[in-house]
Amino acid sequence: MPCFNMVEVAEGKHAGLKVSSATFVSSVLEFGAKCAIDNLPSIWYCKELTHRLGMDYGSASGSIALAMELYQRGIITDEDADHLDLTWGSEDAVTRMLRKIAYREGFGALFADGSNLAAKRIGKGAENYTATVKGMDMMWADPRSSSRAFSFAFLTNPRGGDNIKTNHSRCADRVDPACPVEKWDMDPEVKRKGKVSALEPLSFEGKAVLNKWFEELTTVTNLLGVCFFPAISLMAVGPTHWAGLFSACVGRDVSGEELMTMGEKVFNLQRAYLVRAGMTRKDDDWPARFYREALPEGPAKGARLTRYMTDSYLDQYYEARGWDKTTGIPTREKLVSLGLEDIADDLAHHLRL
Repeated sequence: MPCFNMVEVAEGKHAGLKVSSATFVSSVLEFGAKCAIDNLPSIWYCKELTHRLGMDYGSASGSIALAMELYQRGIITDEDADHLDLTWGSEDAVTRMLRKIAYREGFGALFADGSNLAAKRIGKGAENYTATVKGMDMMWADPRSSSRAFSFAFLTNPRGGDNIKTNHSRCADRVDPACPVEKWDMDPEVKRKGKVSALEPLSFEGKAVLNKWFEELTTVTNLLGVCFFPAISLMAVGPTHWAGLFSACVGRDVSGEELMTMGEKVFNLQRAYLVRAGMTRKDDDWPARFYREALPEGPAKGARLTRYMTDSYLDQYYEARGWDKTTGIPTREKLVSLGLEDIADDLAHHLRL
């Protein structure tokens, strides 16, 4: 299953543009939904420009969307913005901002390190309008309306801001005829605890257990250097299949359970690294505006998050992981059980300092 499709613009001002559409939806959501650009050729041009400038288009579009919202709210002025017309939907403003950010020129320099630092530099309440997790601009999903396992995987992503390192599968939220549950290569106990027989997109029941499992499968596919779409997005293959291929490659028998334990080990190592960097449970959180502001329109009009939702989910998730519920830090018992006694010792020493 390809997640990158080549497109060519046949007419208009971008005629001749050839570009990977990326995952089609993400291109549209980043420069379309975030910045209100309303046509595909312009969206693809902005995406291609970020590639040529060596920029991440999720973070770039998020930073520009913040600039547009601050401009709309009067927090920044025409003069502040180098007289760019930062009106929603302006392709000219987006492309000029991309270049200014890339070269740290004028107003663009404020946003060259992402939304969080831009908001701090601007002040005047700009911090109230960022949309980041662990400091990284969010991609795709709005957790107020999106399916729970898919969107809440953003919270525990080691790098923050998206779910590509965690659970990139909507299979964990609804029964999909393309990937029937009975064919999932998943431990029966995980299926039971994850309530996969009664999946509901807006239910939290079992989602923490499923996210933990998907995080480990995602980690395994990354360790093997294979595309995660067949395994994570489609559930067409799983630990047993990967273990068979890996065993044939290395010349010794490795089970699917052993591979998943390797994934769990690496995920705990990543968490330990974050703890060393000063991150704890408080960083597994949404932007404050998602609790404060209800969605103003659309099918989920009026929806917003509550602290109870997030805290309940994290309690279930930390329990499933064997991490301390109060701090979100892996327990010594969990680290030792994964053969990471040296990491447990190092973390204990670090936390005493």
